[in-house]
Amino acid sequence: MAHNIKSVLIEYEEKVKETAVHTGQPVSSFTRQVCVLFKVEHLTHQLCLRISSEYEEILTDENIRHLNEGDKLKLTSSPKLLALEYTRELKSEDQITIRKTLFNLKKYLIEEEFAKEFSKKGLERLQELIVTSQGNILAQALLSLQTLTEHEFGWENFSKNFISALVAIIVKQNLVNICRPATEIIIKLVLADKSDPNAAIQCYGFNVINNAISSQQSFLPTLVGRLLQTDDLLRLGSMNLINVLFRHATDQHRDEFVHTLDMLHIRNVVLEIIYQNPAEELMKQVYEFQRLLILEGNRRKTSPVNMHNKDHVGMLDEIWGATGIEPFNDYKWRLLGFESERPHRELSRVGVLGLELLYDFVTSDTAYFSRIIGKQTTIAEELRCPLAQAHIEVVEILADHWELSTGYSTSTTCHPLLFSLEVALRITLRLFLKLWDEVDKVESQEATTGSVEEIKQPSLAVRNEKVIRVAATVRSHFRRVAHMFENPQPELPLVFKAQNHLLNAFESQMLNIPYSTIRQKQLAELEAEDDLLFKMPVRWLYKESFEFIKNQRIGCLMAGAWFPITNNRNKTKLQFRFCQLSPNGKFLHYDDFMDVSPDRIPSFNIEISLINGVHTGKNSTLFTSRRVTTQEDPRLCFSLTTTSASSEGNGNFTSLMDFVCTSPTQYSEWTDGFNMLLDQNITSDETAAYIQELTDMRLKVALLDITAYGIEIPSMIKLPEDVSGLVDGQFWYDGEYNANGDEDGWTGKEEYKLSVVSDDNGADDLNVESAEEDADDDGGFKGRSLGVDFLDTEAFNTLSLGSAPR
Repeated sequence: MAHNIKSVLIEYEEKVKETAVHTGQPVSSFTRQVCVLFKVEHLTHQLCLRISSEYEEILTDENIRHLNEGDKLKLTSSPKLLALEYTRELKSEDQITIRKTLFNLKKYLIEEEFAKEFSKKGLERLQELIVTSQGNILAQALLSLQTLTEHEFGWENFSKNFISALVAIIVKQNLVNICRPATEIIIKLVLADKSDPNAAIQCYGFNVINNAISSQQSFLPTLVGRLLQTDDLLRLGSMNLINVLFRHATDQHRDEFVHTLDMLHIRNVVLEIIYQNPAEELMKQVYEFQRLLILEGNRRKTSPVNMHNKDHVGMLDEIWGATGIEPFNDYKWRLLGFESERPHRELSRVGVLGLELLYDFVTSDTAYFSRIIGKQTTIAEELRCPLAQAHIEVVEILADHWELSTGYSTSTTCHPLLFSLEVALRITLRLFLKLWDEVDKVESQEATTGSVEEIKQPSLAVRNEKVIRVAATVRSHFRRVAHMFENPQPELPLVFKAQNHLLNAFESQMLNIPYSTIRQKQLAELEAEDDLLFKMPVRWLYKESFEFIKNQRIGCLMAGAWFPITNNRNKTKLQFRFCQLSPNGKFLHYDDFMDVSPDRIPSFNIEISLINGVHTGKNSTLFTSRRVTTQEDPRLCFSLTTTSASSEGNGNFTSLMDFVCTSPTQYSEWTDGFNMLLDQNITSDETAAYIQELTDMRLKVALLDITAYGIEIPSMIKLPEDVSGLVDGQFWYDGEYNANGDEDGWTGKEEYKLSVVSDDNGADDLNVESAEEDADDDGGFKGRSLGVDFLDTEAFNTLSLGSAPR
């Protein structure tokens, strides 16, 4: 068709000729046509066509479709020959030649054919320049290497020494144009682990980078320090690297890594970033860090306190030592407010997180803690405020509010108090202790005036009921106050926007409100809503709803959609792009058509593994690119980007594809579809609202099955105090079925006797005795202790047991 025929100019060896091109023909065919035009058809396999522009983009079957009348092309050396030429020039001793070569190298490394050839011949020299050079040559060499790492090949053989050199560059160099690409390369190496089965390169990962970091003790301090510098792109890269290391930290090094970040006050630094109103992309990294904090809090909350762990035992010993009192008969931990002498069992509700927060509460003000315990020991046991129980309830309140109990968070709201979790707990626990005394005064007044029908006699059961009542009041007040700081109102003073002022204001709001006011607001809330949504069995519905919406959003991507194509002159062409995610989720298929038709089949694709981020609104490259201007509504625009040295006006980000959605619904489906596919935070309120609405609906359906019977949903399930009777007995190991085994067809069947024994520290061991046939004792039981903490369910579940047949 005539509209597919374009007249273009071709330049070759200072000669320019005009020819016609059919924008639908293969590039290989057009290249042969041009070689014939210049009478060099014998060199066809050594030449290629490039678009004559600053970027000299190679002509492909995709972009040939977008050629316009009068465009200029160049007939130049093929990528393979060009790679060999650049390799030779890099080995030159002339610094000017090296600098000029590196300046152009990153431009060509985007091309797959060029990158493959260069990685064979020139990568070793490029690494040598990075290790030995300084200044502009180092910056350009790093940019070139960063571009190469965007491919799924060519960089799988970096040595440990070279990785250590990259880490050293981040520490020792201060120039932004050097630190930024070095940071992006390290991010790529951390991501290249076995956690992604689809990744072509899996030979690096956290452990490899951590070995290099261990030789540079100032690496993490340097990264954290750069978060407060003025260059936004350097801050963004540093925050991204910290998040990637946090997310991919292995079990072997996770505790040490998290501890190091805490020692560097990373949460305070991130909180300061929040109050600086950062750009949207940096704020996304802040949300990601918040999400990782929640995941880490969930991991620690679900990790049991182990009496065989010297750190756990040491914290408990210090907590007891801070009381300043002596055990009384068999009473020790009950004097601190535990219900038994086995604190690790009661801490199972809040795990290691609860133990660490209790340790922080005690050691942050030992005199205050000792004074509280001393006062409580002068009161009858059934009237005391059980500090340990109160602490566990407060940890549950904070964990439920910030999703530490589930580890799932889709919130698009920042939680500044979460970044000061220890201080928030101290203040909230002080409120619990304050309300405990206030409740006693109110109940005494009610008894005097006769406003209550019956006063229950003091007992431990009554005390436990009171703990639950006070905890409910504390939960109500905490939620209300925390909400004030998470969604700042215009009338709140600007002085809140600093950590110390934030915590002082939080403390004032928590502790200076009279009990009568707190109780009145709680009753008003109870009339308006049910706290059922905050109970753990119900909160898991939220997790299920999230997974459902995630599948739905990704399903929208797989169903495909049409998007209008815009050009640089702000006018919509009579063209449309159809995009569709492949069924295996690895490729985004697309193609451009003149009209919308349901039978269109896309011809091109983008690998999902290349996508690093989803840039929305005015952060889309539709608005940030130097070469593109648009008047589209930013609320409907987004870009899929990759981290690359060849960015165009947006720092380190290169657009893989830009989208202009036709409606807010399509925008929400596709932006959060990609976010969920990439395991990133959702960004639209519409998706978050859908998740909450689905949770509410699932809850109502579930309640239809239980409310008619008056069944109460518990906040948690307590383990029985005496578990020995539940474990003692004989069991047998169920082996594999084997047709060649014994007459019953079963082999590997061996009887065991299990029992629970306790050591001097009160730790429970699972004792296993096997019934082995012995000539002397006629099959008596031979015992051995596994040394397994009974509450360590992960270890306990590794035993596959069934009742012994008799």
